[in-house]
Amino acid sequence: MREISRFDPISLADLVADAGLMTRLDRKYLLPIAALDSLFGQLDPATRVLEIEQERTFRYRSVYFDTPDLKSYHTAAQPRRLRFKVRTRSYVETGGAFVEVKLRGPRGVTAKSRREIAHEDVDDLTDEARTEVARMLEAGAVDGGIASDLRPTVTSTYERTTLLAHEGFARATIDTALAWRDHEGECLRLPDMAIVETKSAAQPSDIDRRLWRMGYRPQSMSKYGTGMAVLRPHLPSNRWTRLVRGPFSGR
Repeated sequence: MREISRFDPISLADLVADAGLMTRLDRKYLLPIAALDSLFGQLDPATRVLEIEQERTFRYRSVYFDTPDLKSYHTAAQPRRLRFKVRTRSYVETGGAFVEVKLRGPRGVTAKSRREIAHEDVDDLTDEARTEVARMLEAGAVDGGIASDLRPTVTSTYERTTLLAHEGFARATIDTALAWRDHEGECLRLPDMAIVETKSAAQPSDIDRRLWRMGYRPQSMSKYGTGMAVLRPHLPSNRWTRLVRGPFSGR
């Protein structure tokens, strides 16, 4: 990703102030890593890139939680009007860790809530974290009792670069080195692919428009859902079938 060096840096505090976007419209794109330099080369020079201690790419680790009957997975695969996702996320370089609840509601709007946790608590939910998850679920009209049944299901790791679009109201994450491991020991790796996710309050950003011009369109995609559909082929893949049989099929 050589072309990323052409953009000025932005600090995490300024990025959150300009485009924190805890409630937003997400668009996800799957493209070859080889296409990223072309994308970056077409973006407005006023685009900025998150930089912390002179680093622009950061390792993430997410542990996803679900009920024994995989309620979170099935509500996304079918899909249901109200969907939820529970995960812990740890930032490898900075050492930060959070428990997060993502709720998908009407018109595809995503709302995310999070609470900081100890780094040693990312692999399972403490009683305190379950109480907080129940509260966040109930705030989104989802049964908070689900929290007591949640168990770790899949761990995903990736490297992320974050851009702030030149308009200032939208940002995008570029995830590479994509890998999944479920808690039955199965693994999936996609070393040659990248997931670009744009996040905006409503209207498409310059990054969306550049991707469209390159021939890429938003896809129905979930790291948790698509990864699970590949790692556990007996599950109904439904809306992710094309990805499961295509780009996600080579392990």
